[in-house]
Amino acid sequence: NTGVVGDWLFRVGDLDPDESVKGPDLVKDNSSSASVLSCSEGSLQCHESASCYDYQSGFCCKCSPGFYGNGNSCLKNDMPLRVNGKLRGEINGIKLDDLDIQSYVIMTDGRVYTAVSRIQLQIGFDMQILNILGEILGWVFAKTTEETKNGYDLTGGYFQHKAFIRFNTSGNENVEVEHVFQGLDIFDQLKFDAYIYGTLPRIKEGLKLTIFDNEDNLKFEVVNNSVTVKYSGERTVQLTDQLDHYDYFVEQEIEFDMCEFDVESIQKLEMTNWKFKVNRNYVVYEKTEQIIRYGMGTKITTASDVDPCIEGRRLCSPNSVCIADGNSFQCVCRPGFEPFQNEL
Repeated sequence: NTGVVGDWLFRVGDLDPDESVKGPDLVKDNSSSASVLSCSEGSLQCHESASCYDYQSGFCCKCSPGFYGNGNSCLKNDMPLRVNGKLRGEINGIKLDDLDIQSYVIMTDGRVYTAVSRIQLQIGFDMQILNILGEILGWVFAKTTEETKNGYDLTGGYFQHKAFIRFNTSGNENVEVEHVFQGLDIFDQLKFDAYIYGTLPRIKEGLKLTIFDNEDNLKFEVVNNSVTVKYSGERTVQLTDQLDHYDYFVEQEIEFDMCEFDVESIQKLEMTNWKFKVNRNYVVYEKTEQIIRYGMGTKITTASDVDPCIEGRRLCSPNSVCIADGNSFQCVCRPGFEPFQNEL
């Protein structure tokens, strides 16, 4: 705040009756990027692993090779990452007060593991169906192709997410979900707050769910430099007793801002035709520890990319899952199983 990088100056002590700390009066406020029009003045606003680029009306930051992000925040490629958040709301009449959400992201294969603690038994098995609490992180850190970007590439970890879930049940249950992501903290851990309200179908104690793979088309809407991503689709979950299943419809919306001066990149988003794919879903409620765990793999591709597991799932055995590897696939045993006679 002194105008010198790394130097900060405050006056502390007896000031006005309503003040105890006061900043210096010798420096003009240059914090607004609108007043900084070139990299020669504003490059320090870029992340240390980013480069500054001048445009006709201003400048923007872009992450250097080997890193991903929006230029203001960059992460090293393929490095695992921790995410921490708080969950508040009410489900099936049970209040959720500042529950801890912790996620671990493995960037090498686009896999996200999420755990929510202190989930009461009354709703623990019901909440298995809310894998959307982990899915939004799957969008942020999805595997990408050369032509696509994930959520962190676009937002740098600052965005809002809203979802509405409507179940095709006689009880007409529905849930509203909201996430507010606040970027990285000083430990390079992504922070967010989550809110959920509504009613879920009741799931009998002890039953587990199989959540089927899904893919949604991402639609980008742009107003100036404000971007809204919309996507929706049907979901199906199967109960382990195989006597029942639930179908539901999910509508999602993500809002964030991009650097206003890179007009070409902003306009390109509206013309993209990307798919967000979620596979290898895993969910379990551990009633002794009162923890619910979600796991999934995610990828963002162009609409023209062919999923090799469309054919692969037919060839893999029932006790294995198909994992795409470029244009090919491999069958991997589910937990508790191992290959038999070199066949899956």
